[in-house]
Amino acid sequence: MKFQPKSLEEIQIANLLPEGEYDFSVLDAENATSKSGNEMIKIKLCVYNGDKQSNIFDYLLASFERKFRRACESMGLLDQYMKGTIDAEDFKGRDGKVKIGIKKQNDYEPKNEVKDYVVDRSFKAPEEVRATKDASGDNIPF
Repeated sequence: MKFQPKSLEEIQIANLLPEGEYDFSVLDAENATSKSGNEMIKIKLCVYNGDKQSNIFDYLLASFERKFRRACESMGLLDQYMKGTIDAEDFKGRDGKVKIGIKKQNDYEPKNEVKDYVVDRSFKAPEEVRATKDASGDNIPF
């Protein structure tokens, strides 16, 4: 049998999104606390690459000022950001564009990560992906 040999890293990276800009939808968001005790918002993104979709987590902290503001602005939340208070619920069901990179880590497999958010409100997620609210206010995907 003949085949093209690949390194372990090539095999691991083959299943990741290539670095670049992609459309995304927020599938879920929750208020959380970082390991160092800072308030943060943990968001789960559905990132679109043609027919493929990948779920990527991101962690928004006020201390990463540029990324945090751009995330809010890219999702149409600049007014809430400018008021100085925002909640994870505000992010649910939002969409936009994001810059994705590949993070190579010692002792762990490479993974996709959010490098930055792109302020471009032209993308609207397909209706079947957008989160909807039920009568109790809970976020129900799809």
